[in-house]
Amino acid sequence: MARVRSISTIVIVCGIGIAGVALGWSMAVERRAREAQASQIYDFGRDRAGSILRHAFVINNPTAQVLRIEKVETSCGCTVVQRAPASLAARESFSLPVEIHLPLHGGPFESSVTVFCSDRVPMRLTIRGEAVELVPEAIVFKEVKRGSGAETHITIHSISGRIPKVRQLLFDKKYLNCQIAAPSDSGESRVLVQCQPEAPYGGFVTPLQIQTDDPDNATLRVDVKAHVLRPVEPQSDMISFGSLSALESKTAEVRLVSPYGRPIRIDEVRLVPGDFATADLSAVQMDRAEITIPIRMRGGFKASVYSARLEIKLHAPEEVLTTLDLYARRAEGQP
Repeated sequence: MARVRSISTIVIVCGIGIAGVALGWSMAVERRAREAQASQIYDFGRDRAGSILRHAFVINNPTAQVLRIEKVETSCGCTVVQRAPASLAARESFSLPVEIHLPLHGGPFESSVTVFCSDRVPMRLTIRGEAVELVPEAIVFKEVKRGSGAETHITIHSISGRIPKVRQLLFDKKYLNCQIAAPSDSGESRVLVQCQPEAPYGGFVTPLQIQTDDPDNATLRVDVKAHVLRPVEPQSDMISFGSLSALESKTAEVRLVSPYGRPIRIDEVRLVPGDFATADLSAVQMDRAEITIPIRMRGGFKASVYSARLEIKLHAPEEVLTTLDLYARRAEGQP
Protein backbone atom coordinates (compact mmCIF):
# COMPACT_ATOMS: atom_id res chain seq x y z
CA MET A 1 0.00 0.00 0.00
CA ALA A 2 2.83 2.33 0.79
CA ARG A 3 4.22 1.82 -2.71
CA VAL A 4 0.85 2.54 -4.30
CA ARG A 5 0.48 5.75 -2.32
CA SER A 6 3.93 6.90 -3.36
CA ILE A 7 3.18 6.24 -7.04
CA SER A 8 -0.12 8.16 -6.74
CA THR A 9 1.71 11.04 -5.09
CA ILE A 10 4.24 11.12 -7.93
CA VAL A 11 1.46 11.11 -10.54
CA ILE A 12 -0.41 13.96 -8.80
CA VAL A 13 2.76 16.02 -8.44
CA CYS A 14 3.71 15.44 -12.09
CA GLY A 15 0.19 16.37 -13.18
CA ILE A 16 0.31 19.59 -11.23
CA GLY A 17 3.72 20.36 -12.68
CA ILE A 18 2.57 19.69 -16.25
CA ALA A 19 -0.54 21.85 -15.72
CA GLY A 20 1.60 24.63 -14.33
CA VAL A 21 3.95 24.46 -17.29
CA ALA A 22 1.00 24.48 -19.69
CA LEU A 23 -0.54 27.46 -17.91
CA GLY A 24 2.75 29.30 -17.93
CA TRP A 25 3.24 28.53 -21.62
CA SER A 26 -0.29 29.74 -22.38
CA MET A 27 0.26 32.97 -20.44
CA ALA A 28 3.57 33.49 -22.24
CA VAL A 29 1.85 33.02 -25.61
CA GLU A 30 -0.84 35.55 -24.67
CA ARG A 31 1.78 37.98 -23.42
CA ARG A 32 3.74 37.72 -26.68
CA ALA A 33 0.52 38.16 -28.66
CA ARG A 34 -0.36 41.26 -26.64
CA GLU A 35 3.15 42.64 -27.14
CA ALA A 36 2.88 42.01 -30.89
CA GLN A 37 -0.41 43.92 -30.88
CA ALA A 38 1.06 46.78 -28.86
CA SER A 39 2.54 48.31 -32.04
CA GLN A 40 1.84 48.11 -35.76
CA ILE A 41 3.45 50.07 -38.61
CA TYR A 42 1.97 50.95 -41.98
CA ASP A 43 4.65 52.25 -44.37
CA PHE A 44 3.03 53.66 -47.53
CA GLY A 45 6.39 54.34 -49.18
CA ARG A 46 6.14 57.45 -51.38
CA ASP A 47 2.98 59.29 -52.38
CA ARG A 48 2.00 62.70 -53.69
CA ALA A 49 1.95 65.56 -51.20
CA GLY A 50 -1.61 66.70 -50.48
CA SER A 51 -3.17 63.34 -51.36
CA ILE A 52 -5.48 61.30 -49.10
CA LEU A 53 -4.51 57.73 -48.21
CA ARG A 54 -6.64 55.03 -46.61
CA HIS A 55 -5.55 52.00 -44.60
CA ALA A 56 -7.22 49.55 -42.22
CA PHE A 57 -5.39 48.23 -39.14
CA VAL A 58 -6.53 44.83 -37.84
CA ILE A 59 -6.91 44.79 -34.06
CA ASN A 60 -6.89 41.32 -32.47
CA ASN A 61 -7.83 40.17 -28.98
CA PRO A 62 -5.58 37.11 -28.46
CA THR A 63 -6.67 36.63 -24.84
CA ALA A 64 -9.45 34.59 -23.30
CA GLN A 65 -11.07 37.70 -21.79
CA VAL A 66 -13.22 40.46 -23.27
CA LEU A 67 -11.09 43.46 -24.31
CA ARG A 68 -12.48 46.83 -23.22
CA ILE A 69 -11.57 49.73 -25.55
CA GLU A 70 -11.62 53.01 -23.64
CA LYS A 71 -10.67 55.54 -26.35
CA VAL A 72 -8.78 56.07 -29.60
CA GLU A 73 -6.54 59.11 -30.14
CA THR A 74 -4.60 60.41 -33.16
CA SER A 75 -1.32 62.33 -33.03
CA CYS A 76 -2.51 65.07 -35.37
CA GLY A 77 -5.51 66.38 -37.28
CA CYS A 78 -4.08 64.96 -40.51
CA THR A 79 -5.07 61.46 -39.37
CA VAL A 80 -8.78 60.60 -39.10
CA VAL A 81 -9.94 57.33 -37.54
CA GLN A 82 -13.41 55.81 -37.54
CA ARG A 83 -15.21 54.96 -34.31
CA ALA A 84 -13.93 51.77 -32.65
CA PRO A 85 -16.21 49.28 -30.84
CA ALA A 86 -16.50 49.58 -27.07
CA SER A 87 -15.33 45.99 -26.54
CA LEU A 88 -13.86 43.03 -28.36
CA ALA A 89 -14.74 39.43 -27.52
CA ALA A 90 -12.05 36.86 -26.72
CA ARG A 91 -10.07 35.62 -29.75
CA GLU A 92 -11.95 38.08 -31.99
CA SER A 93 -10.66 40.93 -34.20
CA PHE A 94 -11.95 44.05 -35.94
CA SER A 95 -10.78 46.38 -38.71
CA LEU A 96 -9.97 50.00 -37.80
CA PRO A 97 -10.08 52.20 -40.97
CA VAL A 98 -7.74 55.21 -40.95
CA GLU A 99 -7.66 58.17 -43.38
CA ILE A 100 -4.35 60.01 -43.78
CA HIS A 101 -4.21 63.53 -45.24
CA LEU A 102 -0.65 64.11 -46.42
CA PRO A 103 0.75 67.65 -46.07
CA LEU A 104 1.04 69.90 -49.09
CA HIS A 105 4.80 70.16 -48.70
CA GLY A 106 7.15 67.26 -49.35
CA GLY A 107 9.29 65.41 -46.85
CA PRO A 108 9.23 62.48 -44.39
CA PHE A 109 5.81 61.89 -42.84
CA GLU A 110 4.80 60.09 -39.66
CA SER A 111 1.63 60.05 -37.59
CA SER A 112 0.10 57.59 -35.15
CA VAL A 113 -3.14 56.24 -33.72
CA THR A 114 -3.20 55.10 -30.09
CA VAL A 115 -5.83 52.62 -28.88
CA PHE A 116 -6.28 52.70 -25.10
CA CYS A 117 -7.57 49.51 -23.46
CA SER A 118 -8.56 48.75 -19.88
CA ASP A 119 -6.37 45.72 -19.25
CA ARG A 120 -3.19 46.18 -21.28
CA VAL A 121 -0.71 48.77 -22.49
CA PRO A 122 -1.97 51.15 -25.22
CA MET A 123 -1.64 49.93 -28.81
CA ARG A 124 0.31 52.31 -31.03
CA LEU A 125 -0.45 52.21 -34.75
CA THR A 126 2.13 54.14 -36.79
CA ILE A 127 1.77 55.51 -40.32
CA ARG A 128 4.96 56.56 -42.04
CA GLY A 129 6.35 57.30 -45.48
CA GLU A 130 7.39 60.22 -47.66
CA ALA A 131 5.19 62.93 -49.12
CA VAL A 132 6.54 63.94 -52.54
CA GLU A 133 5.87 67.50 -53.70
CA LEU A 134 5.76 67.11 -57.48
CA VAL A 135 5.60 70.88 -57.91
CA PRO A 136 4.95 73.64 -55.35
CA GLU A 137 1.27 74.37 -54.77
CA ALA A 138 1.91 78.07 -55.33
CA ILE A 139 4.65 80.56 -56.18
CA VAL A 140 4.42 83.92 -54.42
CA PHE A 141 6.38 86.86 -55.80
CA LYS A 142 4.90 89.18 -53.16
CA GLU A 143 5.56 92.81 -54.18
CA VAL A 144 6.94 93.28 -57.67
CA LYS A 145 7.97 96.57 -59.25
CA ARG A 146 6.58 96.93 -62.73
CA GLY A 147 9.33 96.49 -65.30
CA SER A 148 11.56 94.45 -63.01
CA GLY A 149 10.58 91.04 -64.48
CA ALA A 150 10.82 88.99 -61.27
CA GLU A 151 11.54 85.30 -61.93
CA THR A 152 12.04 81.90 -60.32
CA HIS A 153 12.47 78.24 -61.28
CA ILE A 154 10.19 75.24 -60.61
CA THR A 155 11.73 71.77 -60.29
CA ILE A 156 9.51 68.85 -61.41
CA HIS A 157 9.58 65.71 -59.21
CA SER A 158 7.90 62.30 -59.50
CA ILE A 159 6.75 59.60 -57.09
CA SER A 160 8.54 56.82 -58.97
CA GLY A 161 11.82 58.68 -58.97
CA ARG A 162 11.93 58.74 -62.78
CA ILE A 163 12.65 62.23 -64.12
CA PRO A 164 9.53 63.42 -65.98
CA LYS A 165 9.85 65.30 -69.25
CA VAL A 166 7.96 68.59 -69.67
CA ARG A 167 5.91 68.60 -72.88
CA GLN A 168 3.90 71.83 -72.76
CA LEU A 169 3.25 74.91 -70.60
CA LEU A 170 -0.13 76.66 -70.44
CA PHE A 171 -0.34 80.13 -68.86
CA ASP A 172 -1.82 83.63 -69.27
CA LYS A 173 0.70 85.75 -71.17
CA LYS A 174 -0.88 88.89 -69.75
CA TYR A 175 0.73 88.06 -66.41
CA LEU A 176 3.46 85.47 -67.02
CA ASN A 177 6.25 84.45 -69.32
CA CYS A 178 7.14 80.76 -68.81
CA GLN A 179 9.47 78.42 -70.65
CA ILE A 180 11.13 75.04 -70.25
CA ALA A 181 14.50 75.65 -68.61
CA ALA A 182 17.77 73.74 -68.65
CA PRO A 183 17.86 70.73 -66.29
CA SER A 184 19.23 71.13 -62.77
CA ASP A 185 22.71 69.90 -61.82
CA SER A 186 21.14 66.57 -60.85
CA GLY A 187 19.32 66.30 -64.19
CA GLU A 188 15.81 67.20 -62.94
CA SER A 189 13.37 68.98 -65.26
CA ARG A 190 12.79 72.68 -64.55
CA VAL A 191 10.48 75.48 -65.66
CA LEU A 192 11.37 79.18 -65.68
CA VAL A 193 8.53 81.42 -64.41
CA GLN A 194 8.70 85.18 -64.95
CA CYS A 195 6.30 88.01 -64.16
CA GLN A 196 5.57 89.99 -67.29
CA PRO A 197 7.40 93.34 -67.00
CA GLU A 198 4.20 95.15 -68.05
CA ALA A 199 1.76 93.06 -65.97
CA PRO A 200 -1.26 95.07 -64.79
CA TYR A 201 -0.95 96.94 -61.51
CA GLY A 202 -2.34 95.33 -58.37
CA GLY A 203 -2.56 91.77 -57.12
CA PHE A 204 -3.20 88.73 -59.27
CA VAL A 205 -3.43 84.94 -59.00
CA THR A 206 -3.03 83.02 -62.24
CA PRO A 207 -2.57 79.28 -62.92
CA LEU A 208 0.37 77.65 -64.66
CA GLN A 209 -0.33 74.19 -66.07
CA ILE A 210 2.63 71.90 -66.71
CA GLN A 211 2.00 68.92 -68.98
CA THR A 212 4.51 66.07 -68.63
CA ASP A 213 5.08 62.52 -69.90
CA ASP A 214 4.43 61.08 -66.43
CA PRO A 215 1.38 58.80 -66.94
CA ASP A 216 0.34 59.08 -63.28
CA ASN A 217 0.59 62.89 -63.14
CA ALA A 218 0.33 64.11 -66.72
CA THR A 219 -0.89 67.61 -65.79
CA LEU A 220 0.44 69.60 -62.84
CA ARG A 221 -0.88 72.95 -61.65
CA VAL A 222 0.92 75.79 -59.89
CA ASP A 223 -0.82 79.01 -58.80
CA VAL A 224 1.37 82.06 -59.35
CA LYS A 225 0.65 84.99 -57.04
CA ALA A 226 2.07 88.49 -57.19
CA HIS A 227 1.30 92.09 -56.34
CA VAL A 228 2.54 94.51 -58.99
CA LEU A 229 3.19 97.74 -57.14
CA ARG A 230 1.15 100.66 -58.38
CA PRO A 231 2.78 104.05 -59.04
CA VAL A 232 1.40 105.09 -55.65
CA GLU A 233 0.61 102.70 -52.79
CA PRO A 234 -1.46 103.80 -49.77
CA GLN A 235 -0.17 102.71 -46.38
CA SER A 236 -3.58 101.16 -45.76
CA ASP A 237 -6.76 100.60 -47.80
CA MET A 238 -8.92 101.41 -44.78
CA ILE A 239 -8.91 103.96 -41.95
CA SER A 240 -10.99 103.59 -38.78
CA PHE A 241 -11.71 106.59 -36.56
CA GLY A 242 -13.16 104.50 -33.75
CA SER A 243 -16.23 105.82 -31.90
CA LEU A 244 -17.34 109.46 -32.12
CA SER A 245 -19.86 111.43 -30.10
CA ALA A 246 -22.02 114.13 -31.66
CA LEU A 247 -19.65 116.95 -30.65
CA GLU A 248 -16.40 115.06 -31.20
CA SER A 249 -14.03 115.00 -34.16
CA LYS A 250 -10.85 113.09 -34.93
CA THR A 251 -8.07 113.46 -37.48
CA ALA A 252 -6.19 110.65 -39.21
CA GLU A 253 -3.48 110.74 -41.86
CA VAL A 254 -3.50 109.03 -45.22
CA ARG A 255 0.07 108.17 -46.20
CA LEU A 256 0.83 107.71 -49.90
CA VAL A 257 4.17 106.32 -51.10
CA SER A 258 5.69 105.89 -54.55
CA PRO A 259 7.57 102.54 -54.54
CA TYR A 260 9.48 103.79 -57.58
CA GLY A 261 10.69 106.95 -55.84
CA ARG A 262 8.77 109.23 -58.20
CA PRO A 263 7.28 112.61 -57.16
CA ILE A 264 3.57 112.57 -56.30
CA ARG A 265 1.19 115.42 -57.14
CA ILE A 266 -2.48 115.39 -56.12
CA ASP A 267 -4.96 116.63 -58.72
CA GLU A 268 -8.24 116.05 -56.89
CA VAL A 269 -9.63 114.58 -53.65
CA ARG A 270 -13.26 113.50 -53.29
CA LEU A 271 -15.13 112.13 -50.28
CA VAL A 272 -18.32 110.19 -51.01
CA PRO A 273 -20.39 111.15 -49.12
CA GLY A 274 -18.68 114.28 -47.87
CA ASP A 275 -21.07 115.32 -45.08
CA PHE A 276 -18.98 114.21 -42.05
CA ALA A 277 -15.44 113.83 -43.45
CA THR A 278 -13.15 116.47 -44.97
CA ALA A 279 -9.63 116.42 -46.45
CA ASP A 280 -7.16 119.24 -45.80
CA LEU A 281 -4.85 119.72 -48.78
CA SER A 282 -3.40 123.02 -47.59
CA ALA A 283 -0.74 121.28 -45.48
CA VAL A 284 0.21 118.64 -48.06
CA GLN A 285 3.74 118.96 -49.47
CA MET A 286 3.52 117.97 -53.12
CA ASP A 287 6.11 116.57 -55.54
CA ARG A 288 7.62 114.13 -53.09
CA ALA A 289 7.89 110.33 -53.18
CA GLU A 290 5.89 110.22 -49.93
CA ILE A 291 3.07 112.55 -48.97
CA THR A 292 0.53 112.68 -46.14
CA ILE A 293 -3.08 113.91 -46.34
CA PRO A 294 -4.92 114.82 -43.10
CA ILE A 295 -8.54 113.57 -42.98
CA ARG A 296 -10.95 114.95 -40.36
CA MET A 297 -14.02 113.00 -39.27
CA ARG A 298 -16.71 114.56 -37.04
CA GLY A 299 -19.54 112.92 -35.14
CA GLY A 300 -23.24 113.57 -35.34
CA PHE A 301 -24.20 110.91 -37.87
CA LYS A 302 -27.37 108.92 -37.17
CA ALA A 303 -26.24 105.47 -38.29
CA SER A 304 -24.46 103.20 -35.81
CA VAL A 305 -21.60 102.87 -38.33
CA TYR A 306 -20.66 105.61 -40.77
CA SER A 307 -18.63 104.86 -43.90
CA ALA A 308 -17.24 106.99 -46.69
CA ARG A 309 -14.95 106.46 -49.68
CA LEU A 310 -11.92 108.63 -50.26
CA GLU A 311 -10.96 109.01 -53.93
CA ILE A 312 -7.58 110.55 -54.74
CA LYS A 313 -6.69 111.47 -58.31
CA LEU A 314 -2.97 112.12 -58.70
CA HIS A 315 0.09 112.02 -60.95
CA ALA A 316 3.24 110.02 -60.18
CA PRO A 317 4.00 111.01 -62.98
CA GLU A 318 1.30 108.94 -64.77
CA GLU A 319 -2.31 109.48 -63.78
CA VAL A 320 -3.47 107.25 -60.92
CA LEU A 321 -6.75 106.91 -59.01
CA THR A 322 -6.38 105.62 -55.45
CA THR A 323 -9.33 104.81 -53.18
CA LEU A 324 -9.61 104.20 -49.44
CA ASP A 325 -12.53 103.36 -47.14
CA LEU A 326 -13.20 105.42 -44.00
CA TYR A 327 -15.19 104.11 -41.01
CA ALA A 328 -16.46 105.53 -37.71
CA ARG A 329 -18.87 104.26 -35.03
CA ARG A 330 -21.48 106.31 -33.20
CA ALA A 331 -20.53 106.51 -29.54
CA GLU A 332 -22.70 104.53 -27.12
CA GLY A 333 -25.51 106.49 -25.52
CA GLN A 334 -25.71 108.97 -28.39
CA PRO A 335 -29.22 109.61 -29.74
